[in-house]
Formats: sequence, structure tokens, C-alpha cells
Amino acid sequence: MCGIFLGQATGWSETAWLWIAALFGALFALQWLPLRKRLWRKIARSLPAWLEFKQLEAWAPYLLLLSVAACGAARFQAFQPVINSEFIAWYNDRQGAYILQGMIVAPPDQRDGYTNLRIQVTSLRPADQWLDETVGGLVLAKVPPGSQWRYGDRVWLRGTLETPFESETFSYRDYLARQGIHSVLTCGTCLDCSPVAQETCIRLLERGLGNPLLSFIYRVRQRGLQLVYGYLPDPESSLLAGILLGVESGIPPDVQRAFQDTGTSHIIAISGFNFTIVAGLFATLFSRLFGRWRGALAALISIAIYTVLVGAGAGVVRAALMSGSSLIAHQLGRRQHGLNSLGFSAALMAWLDPWVLWDVSFQLSFTATLGLILYAEPLGAAFVYYLVEELKLAPLGLAKRLSGPVGEYFLFTLAAQVTTLPVIIYHFQRLPLVSLLANPLILPAQPPVMIFGGLAVLLGILFEPLGQAVAYLLWPFLAYTTRLVGALASWNAGMLVLGKTSLAVVAAFYLVLLGWTFGRQYLRTWLPGAVGASAFSGWKLLLSKFIIPGIIGAVLLTIVVWQAALNRPDGRLHLTVFDIGSGDAVLLQTPSGRRVLIDGGPSPSRLSDSLGRRL
Repeated sequence: MCGIFLGQATGWSETAWLWIAALFGALFALQWLPLRKRLWRKIARSLPAWLEFKQLEAWAPYLLLLSVAACGAARFQAFQPVINSEFIAWYNDRQGAYILQGMIVAPPDQRDGYTNLRIQVTSLRPADQWLDETVGGLVLAKVPPGSQWRYGDRVWLRGTLETPFESETFSYRDYLARQGIHSVLTCGTCLDCSPVAQETCIRLLERGLGNPLLSFIYRVRQRGLQLVYGYLPDPESSLLAGILLGVESGIPPDVQRAFQDTGTSHIIAISGFNFTIVAGLFATLFSRLFGRWRGALAALISIAIYTVLVGAGAGVVRAALMSGSSLIAHQLGRRQHGLNSLGFSAALMAWLDPWVLWDVSFQLSFTATLGLILYAEPLGAAFVYYLVEELKLAPLGLAKRLSGPVGEYFLFTLAAQVTTLPVIIYHFQRLPLVSLLANPLILPAQPPVMIFGGLAVLLGILFEPLGQAVAYLLWPFLAYTTRLVGALASWNAGMLVLGKTSLAVVAAFYLVLLGWTFGRQYLRTWLPGAVGASAFSGWKLLLSKFIIPGIIGAVLLTIVVWQAALNRPDGRLHLTVFDIGSGDAVLLQTPSGRRVLIDGGPSPSRLSDSLGRRL
């Protein structure tokens, strides 16, 4: 991974880095030759006297590390595209329109006023010529809105090719380049024109050319998305689509900003938290159905399918790799070593796609997991110690039981926030102070969201009314999440704006933090050890079996009853004007309770969010 950063910083060629890797590798290999001692002694004679043979021999592991780092730099250079007449980016920013053909290689990204299609180009020609040229590469096509496009469609497009834009605060060019996209095709004025005129922009040539397995997975995803929006109102439906299926395009900008301002964006994004729940459910279910080893294999396959289903982003792949390695370790009877698993997952992803190291979601996912590995257990043990020994507030048995929920919903979040803090400050230039309050309040509602949401979609695919019944149980948890995030985001003192932060400050923070962490050899010697059973088992049983479920049930029943009462017609005419940007959207409710929507405004996502909150 360090070699990849080095390759990007220096710009040396792939060949040069391979020679460097071979040199260090050859020096390392000398350790294994029969005459290695004699060779090292000859080398030592030409060096200063203070370099003894044992010191030279001790350098061998570092020679291996340098060789591997040089291989990483060579891998980065080999991954970069060659911009020539056979690559799509060669034709960027030239006058005139181009006609190209290619296949859609990812599910369409539906936006308010347009649709983004990722297309693997096969041929291209200027619009005023008739001879096609063989051209490769990915292009992001911005086409008129519509849902008729699918993965595996071969299409014909006409438009102008452009290099993605850059600004002082954001480089869309670098963002797309890390995904292998170097060109953007815009269909010009066709985005707002009639369906007949749109055919001059994009046409369907052939269907069903993609991978059959991927086609099936994407069809299931689309069906699940339709069920989610059919079961629930916005913003709850869009939130569930992001949490469960990785589709965030329907979430209104105001809602996304509220999650960012409260430091709870990880709730929307598919992450290790989601995969922990999913992997646990798969492992338990399939082990009981098929046995230990077959169940583990079925769980691994299911995790891989779910990874593709939700889009296979950088954070998703990292979470899937760690969940899979944890499952394998469990089946082999070994404990998973967190740092090894995290390092292996990150290195494997970086080898397959070196640009992943610059992906913000990957950086946040990696550093959050690092924080959990390093600090979650010590923080939990420290909580027990201070509660029992220092503050004398609870017996040891009760303190250890309290450390479970307190750790999961507060201490673990704190551990993750410590290591993600520099990444957040560097990229977003602000610090959400309210996140320390928001996360403990929101996280307890997320496991029911994942479980009930997954059940609603799976049952709905089999029999739609069953899924709708489960969605009724799901809605209060989603509504609680969106309403609480919105309330906390409106707190003016909850956000600290810091401005631009240099990379040196970020590096210094991690050097101090990790230096302190690994420099303390006996970090947990002052923490208490394991103890026997507690005298409070009866109270725990009463609390877990009756009191807590009763409180939750009463709260849910109260929400449902008041929701029904507030929606009853009152014999009056109601007129609601929505603030959804330019344009008007007016909702009329008649005295008998019938509703009419007049106009819709320019943004379907903001309109759907406003209607969902009002109705």
C-alpha cells in the first residue's frame, strides 16, 4: 500500500519499479544461498567498519519490504490507462458530436432530471462521418430520465465527450478516474426534449448481453427497490433503500445534509455494521439448514451476492472481506486477528484497484474498523473498571452486563470516531460535535431496520402482502431515525467549521495516536480480569424478557395510534404548499379526507420527501 502511494507521487515507469523490486528481491534472496555468509562478508568489507555482518543480515526483512513496496508502485503504474486513439478519453473536449456504441455495465443511476449510465464503449465515430473506429474505455453518459435501461443493454448514443470538471473544492475528474471513467458524454438539449427527439440521443440496439448471474442479481435489486418504495413513504423509503440496497440517489439533499451534519452518514452507507448483521444471520440460518461446513460455504456465497447487490463499493468490499475472513476463522476454530484481517483486506483491494486508497468511503471504513480493533475492548474494560473500582456505583457482574449495551452504542462509536476524526476534518473541513449524542441514540434502532427491512423485501418478492405486514413494524424505527437526525441537525451549536486542513496535520495526528497505542506494552494490565457469576441474574432476566419488550411495544403502539388519529378527516379543507425549490407543488385535502396534488415541481425526490412527511 505504501508502494502504491510512492508510485503515484514519483510518476516513475512500471519498468523502473520492477527493476528496483528485482534488485531488492535479489539482495534478500542472498540470505538463502549456501554461501550467503561469505557473500555478505565480501559486501561488508566494502562498507564502513561499524557495519558488522549481523547488522547486514538483520536488514534482510527490510529488503523484502522494499521489494514488495516497489511491486506496489509498479502495480499502480500498470493500472493507469494509456491515452491514445484507441481509448475514449483521447476524444474529450473536441468540437462536434460523436456517435458511439457500447454496453451498459452497471445498473442505471436514476436522478431527478436525468439518468447516468456507465457504458463500456466498443466503437466510435464523429457524427459527420460513417466509418466506425474500434475504441475502448468506460464513459459516463448523462441521458434523459427513464427506467427502460438495464444492465447488459447494447446502446447507440450521440453527444459531446468532455473531461469531468474540477473545482477548488472538488475534482469530479479524479473521483471518476478512480472508478475507471475518464470521459463524460452529455446528450445536449435532449434532456428536456420530447420522447421522439430523445431517440436522436440514445437508442436501444440489443438486450441481454451482460453476465446472466449479474443480470439476475440486478433484477432482484430492482424488484426490492420497487417494493421498498411501494411499502413506505419518503423519506423512510429512500433511507431504507440506502441502508439495505445501497441505492442513495433517492435521498433528498436536505436529508443527506442532515446525516452529514450529525456525523451519522455511516447509517446510510453499507458498512461493516450492516455486514455484521447480515453475515451473522446468514451463518446462523445456513448452518442449521445445511450443517457446519456447507452452511459456511452457503453463507460466504450469500455475502458475495449481497456485496454485488448493494453496489460493491470500496467500503462494502472491505466489510465483505472481513466478514468472510471472520466466518472462515470461526469455522476453522481460530480467533480472527483484527489487524491481520484489516491489513489483508485493504492490501488485496489495493492490489486489485490501486485507486481505492484515495476513495473517501474506503478511508472512513478502514479507519473506523481500525479504531474498533484497537480501542473497543480497552474502552469497555475501562468502563467496567471505573464503574466498579473508582466510582463504586455497581457490582462487577452488573457493570460487565452494562458494558455490553454501553459499549455497543457509545464506547464503540467513540473508538471509531477517534480514528476517523482526521479523515473527516481533512475531506469535509468540519467536525460534527453532535455526533457524540446522535450515534448512541440512533444506533439501537438500526438492527431492527436491517432485519425487518430484509424480511419485508424477501417476503414481498414471494408474496407482496406479507412484506407489507412486516413493513408496518419497520416504519417506526425508520421514522425515529429520520426525525431524530433532522432535529439534531437543526442544532446550530452541533457543527464546528474548521476550514482546510493540511495533510501534514493528519499524518501527525496518526503518528501520535498510533505511537501512543503501540508504545504502551502493557496497556491493559491495570484493567480487571474475568470474574464469576453475578447475583443479579434474576433482575437481568426480568429486565430482558418483560420490562424492555413491554416498553418498546407500548412506544410502537402509541406511535401507530396517534398516527391514525392525526390522519382522520376533520371536515375542513386543507391547502399545503411545499417548499421544493423552483416551481410550486400544492396538496389539497378535502373535508372528507380525499387528497389531490397540483403540480409537482422540478425535483421528484424532494416532492416525495415532502409528501411522505405531510401524509
